[in-house]
Amino acid sequence: MSLFEYFIIYIVIWWIAFFISLPMGVKKPENVEIGHDSGAPDKTYLWKKFIAEKFSEDLRIIEKAVLERFSSTIKAVENMDEKLADELIASYRNDLGKISDKLVAASISGDVEIGKENKTASVALYARYLKRIGAHLKNITSLVVNPLESIGYIK
Repeated sequence: MSLFEYFIIYIVIWWIAFFISLPMGVKKPENVEIGHDSGAPDKTYLWKKFIAEKFSEDLRIIEKAVLERFSSTIKAVENMDEKLADELIASYRNDLGKISDKLVAASISGDVEIGKENKTASVALYARYLKRIGAHLKNITSLVVNPLESIGYIK
C-alpha cells in the first residue's frame, strides 16, 4: 500500500472514531421544553471531547514519531549510519519523552480528566507504552554507535 492509501485509511478511521464518540455520555432531558427537539441532549459534554482531542493530538505526535523511528532505525542499522543513529538518540527525549511525560503527569495530577478514571489511566498507559517502544528503538540504534563487541572496551 502506498503512503497516500495509509493516509486515507487514517482519515476515515479518525472520522469514524470522532462520530462514534460524539453521543457518548450524552443524556436526553426528562422534561422537554416546548420548541426543543426531544432528541436534543441535556448536556453535550463537548468540553470533555475537546480535552480528549488535545490528548489525541499529543498521542498522534508520539505515534508519528515512533513510526518514523522504526524506518529510521532500520536505515541506521542496515547502513551502520552513525550520524543518523546519533540524531535519533539525541532527538528521543524531545520527540517522545517530553510529550509522553507531560500526558502522564497531567493524568496523574488530575489536571486533566477524560471521562472516568479508567479512561484517563488508559491514555496515560498508552502514552507510556509508546514511549517504551521509542526507548527500545533508541537502544537498537545505540548498537550502531556503540557496537555490542566494543561494550566495556575503550577505543
